[in-house]
Amino acid sequence: MSRRAVVSGQMRYLLVVDSDWNERLTLSMLLQRFGYTVVSTSIAREGIEYLCVAPTEAVFAEVGAVGTELIERLKKDNRFKEVPIIMVSTSRDRVMEERLRRGEIAGLLRTPVDPNEVYKVVQNVIEKGTRSNIRIETAIEAVLRDETGHSDGYVTVLSQLGMFFRTMDPLSVNARSRRFFALGQGGRP
Repeated sequence: MSRRAVVSGQMRYLLVVDSDWNERLTLSMLLQRFGYTVVSTSIAREGIEYLCVAPTEAVFAEVGAVGTELIERLKKDNRFKEVPIIMVSTSRDRVMEERLRRGEIAGLLRTPVDPNEVYKVVQNVIEKGTRSNIRIETAIEAVLRDETGHSDGYVTVLSQLGMFFRTMDPLSVNARSRRFFALGQGGRP
């Protein structure tokens, strides 16, 4: 996923439908960190109303009455038959596992949601390609220090293999420098 998950300048939307506000908020915040615009609701009817207004890359829905109603309504409406549905369950659910095996749903997650599992589902269902590691946008004030001094700036993206550091004093292209990294005001040289 890129800095913002955009295609041709358009935001990419995900819908989260869950009656538990805490589970809905947690999943929504995680998906936003992956660069998507997330709309959430607690009832299936509102989710369908939203889908009528904006194209959605995928729907994340709780296992239970709300999710069952949503699946039934989506499968009956030709406009939404191709929208991937990822179900979120509080425990192992053999019925949903069978639906996943048959291809009736696109993914199955368990709560509490594991960011790595959510990332894998997003990559498999929405992105249709893999990335070697998760990238998360940030705006963390930081200082980079080397033998010649220090540079103030911001960490704009974090990943397992490194970070992107935005500064007003960039190094020249292909320049190498040994750097020390400190976060927050307490880390100032």
